[in-house]
Amino acid sequence: MHKLSLTQCHEQVDRADDFFQSAIHVRMGEGDDDESNRVEKKKKQFEGFEGSPHQTLTNHYYIQHLLCSINQQTDFALSLINKLNTTELNFIRDDVDRSLLHLCVELGWLRAVEKLLDKQVDVNVRDIEQRTPIMLTLKLKTTEILKHLLKHPQISLNSQTVEGFTVLHLACIADKYQHLKLLLKHFDLQLTIVDLTGRNFFHWLAEFKSKKCLKLIKLQQQDDMLKTLINMKDANGLTPLMIAIRHWPQSAFVRQMLVMPSINVNSQDKHGKTILHWAIFDHRLVKYILDKCNTLNVHIEDEFGQTALDYAQTQQLFKTVEILKRFS
Repeated sequence: MHKLSLTQCHEQVDRADDFFQSAIHVRMGEGDDDESNRVEKKKKQFEGFEGSPHQTLTNHYYIQHLLCSINQQTDFALSLINKLNTTELNFIRDDVDRSLLHLCVELGWLRAVEKLLDKQVDVNVRDIEQRTPIMLTLKLKTTEILKHLLKHPQISLNSQTVEGFTVLHLACIADKYQHLKLLLKHFDLQLTIVDLTGRNFFHWLAEFKSKKCLKLIKLQQQDDMLKTLINMKDANGLTPLMIAIRHWPQSAFVRQMLVMPSINVNSQDKHGKTILHWAIFDHRLVKYILDKCNTLNVHIEDEFGQTALDYAQTQQLFKTVEILKRFS
């Protein structure tokens, strides 16, 4: 959890007062006061806003009241956003280090998001999981807030979560077609970023069988970039096509990928297996691959020296064996 020292806060706001001395994340009720004094103090602090809005930042209860008001999307929250300055708005966090912008985006509260952006808050701020506000737009059904964030001159689409996901990875995982459509138009988007497992967004598109997203990417991306993306290997040496065959052998998604002109059908994973090794448990898919992929090499051996035919015979997959023998 991130906390600022008193010195850092004074440097940021260039003032001598001590409104940052209380940590935002202290637990409610802690201190030296006895129980009755704490209750009385709490009542007074919730009675209303008095004095400089900056004094609220020394008041943990008032911060909790603000966060609660944001969750309820009240006018009080909007009025306080107007009164606080940019540094103060950036400083306020909840218990999992989400900023006010995170919270308002996740709620889909457009008015509050607009006010925060007008206040020039940090649009790329991260929570405890290293998520930025734009990533949370994927939880929303509409794209209005995403459009507002994409217009921001400092927006970054290439930030990564603790798992290494970018907003592009997450859009494919969530199968958010309309969101992806907007993201792909942005000049700052880097398509080849990989997560901690070595996967780019195309691997996740294959993992979750995002058919509409696949069609969109095929239409929008240049051949050279598409060739790079669809043939990249993850940490296990798996290409997006191998992942799709493993999970969705009978799907139209696999068939769409197989006929892409830049697909490398002879690529091998870290154990030497090709797509044909992966497909042997579905004889209809094996036949489709052999019919459609003219460049396929059926004689490639895995790390154990087995071709796809050898592997099918070992597994006693007789229909697959019969088909493979015709092409061997």
